[in-house]
Amino acid sequence: MERGKVENRIGRTLALIVATLLLLTACLSFLYIGLEAGHHCEDEDCSVCCCIRMCEGLIRKIGSGISTVSATALFILITIIAKSVMISNNPVETLVSRKIRLND
Repeated sequence: MERGKVENRIGRTLALIVATLLLLTACLSFLYIGLEAGHHCEDEDCSVCCCIRMCEGLIRKIGSGISTVSATALFILITIIAKSVMISNNPVETLVSRKIRLND
């Protein structure tokens, strides 16, 4: 392989790994916040409240970039689904389906 193709493949792989880790981090932060939202604080410096605040801050920081990416992905997904629905609702008409007889 050429050097440019190898570098391009490595760049894409690294981008996929980083995107996956960011998504996993956001999902786990949401999960932690959801699980610990109803806890009872023991004192003023509650460690659970501190972790919840850290997760909220992380989600806010990640969220600004994810919102544009997710909006773009959602638009592409809706476009693909709409095209597939339009294709499936418009069956291809042939001479046989229209019952046209061809005589020689």
